[in-house]
Amino acid sequence: MPHFTTSDLNQLNTEAAQPRLSNPTYTVNNATKMGYVTSASKGTKQLSAGGEQFVLALPDRDSARKAMERFRPRRRLPRARTETAE
Repeated sequence: MPHFTTSDLNQLNTEAAQPRLSNPTYTVNNATKMGYVTSASKGTKQLSAGGEQFVLALPDRDSARKAMERFRPRRRLPRARTETAE
């Protein structure tokens, strides 16, 4: 599934017989902040390149941890302030 919504994740989690997510929106927001999920069109989300590497490394926890260490999301630099001449 290339694009998904939070409700899609909740439904797939139920189909996989996993424990219920207490707050799926919060979980998706955390994954976005970590750089594993990114925004797509029409309010959907998609896995980023780092997210794909993490998923491919699963279920081996050691290789998944190494994938997390290799992938570091880019930090945004603060905007430069411009001084106005008076």
